[in-house]
Amino acid sequence: MARSRILIIVGVELAILAGLAVWLVELDANGPRRVDARLADGRAAILYLPRPAQSPSATASAQAQKRLPVAILVSGLGVGPSTMGSLGRRLAHNGYASLAIGIPMAHFASAGNEVYEDIAAAVDYARASKLVDGSRAVLIGHSAGAGAVTVYAARDHAIGGVILISGGCYLNAGDRLRDVLFVFTSRDPEGFRNSCSELVKRLGGAEHPRWTEVYGDFHSGTAVSEVQIDGESHVSIISSERTASYVVGWLDRIFEIKRTDPPDLSDPEGFVVDLALASILIVLLPLYYSWLRRGRGVKRGRTA
Repeated sequence: MARSRILIIVGVELAILAGLAVWLVELDANGPRRVDARLADGRAAILYLPRPAQSPSATASAQAQKRLPVAILVSGLGVGPSTMGSLGRRLAHNGYASLAIGIPMAHFASAGNEVYEDIAAAVDYARASKLVDGSRAVLIGHSAGAGAVTVYAARDHAIGGVILISGGCYLNAGDRLRDVLFVFTSRDPEGFRNSCSELVKRLGGAEHPRWTEVYGDFHSGTAVSEVQIDGESHVSIISSERTASYVVGWLDRIFEIKRTDPPDLSDPEGFVVDLALASILIVLLPLYYSWLRRGRGVKRGRTA
């Protein structure tokens, strides 16, 4: 009887997974365009592009531009570009292209220029691409990827802006970043958050900086601000709707985009993927329970 119940549960969950797979295919067909890219150094990257009808909130002049500004998304320590997918899709919903990349873990530990070259390969790809406007590129990094972004952006002054998410709050004396936004969570270490505030003081000349307050000027490339997002972890902040809201707002100010409607921060694909993962877990739990009971039965039989 217990076995039949497990089979029924598994059957229902497999049917749910099949339905979610169909739903995900439909969303992929109608959502942001995803292009699997290959950088010059052989690393895989993911390019997210808006579909023509996906920029309802941008001005007509912005929509008319054939090639869009591009955000290069750099993921954290040892993780791949797909971890930046939620942010990439949300940017696409709002008229921005994005190129998501990962950096090999060994490169973070290297004393050489590997990290700089990893980001340089992505920037070169964007500047050579006919799908995006690489001359209007910004860098967005998360965790260790944010630290890598500061290394690159401090040397390439053609980068239009920088957004550092839960990382990158360290900068060599004399280095500057163009139009930089620091985003972190209340759960990040206090010392790290204080380091971000110290950089805002240094770059923006603010004695007592306040969250969301912009110091400096976008036209001269000296704008700087910091934002703390409550309730998110160091990992979940990268897929947070509130993070995306601040990111889109910062990009709009860099590229002087005026919107008639609020940004579209939905990410139905991410929601479906979360449902699928939850369904897989529900399938595995009864199987694990059945295996555990069977193992205990065998052990008792041997003891007898």
